[in-house]
Amino acid sequence: MQNKKAAWGLILILFLAICCFGLVRQPSGNYYFNYEIAELQAQKYNQQNMESLTIQYAGVGGFDFCKKVELGHHFFYYLGWSNDALRVFAFEDNESIGGSMIFRDDVDIWVNNKHYVVFGQNPENKYSQYTLQITENGRVIKNITVDISKEDYILDAYLLDNYYNWNLTYN
Repeated sequence: MQNKKAAWGLILILFLAICCFGLVRQPSGNYYFNYEIAELQAQKYNQQNMESLTIQYAGVGGFDFCKKVELGHHFFYYLGWSNDALRVFAFEDNESIGGSMIFRDDVDIWVNNKHYVVFGQNPENKYSQYTLQITENGRVIKNITVDISKEDYILDAYLLDNYYNWNLTYN
């Protein structure tokens, strides 16, 4: 009888410990966004990032801004022209995390970790849409189709939960 009470007491203590751990634990995953703080900071980071890009490209022909996209109030992507190249720049808050460029008139993708950034130029609206197909082990996980028929410049950013294979088509 004494052992039975002790066993139930131990089970109760373990149950309470598990419940408390579950309540105070931070959400899991690679990115945790505090949206209230992020919304207050987004404008500050946006201004700092644009100033940084302007200073960085001032001596090499300047930087002509085309488009900006925010992802989760934490990541900022900028599309612009510099030295006859269309460039995409990525920032996490106000720290640069990389970028890519293209010289031709088409749509491309830049993949950095779990960030999938579709960017490019659509002169005279020659493309009507693009499809980003995400696959894993030959299995299609997601198809993202976006109408770009009225866009001169394309800049879309996706943050996925893992690194996947991808295929970008546009027509």
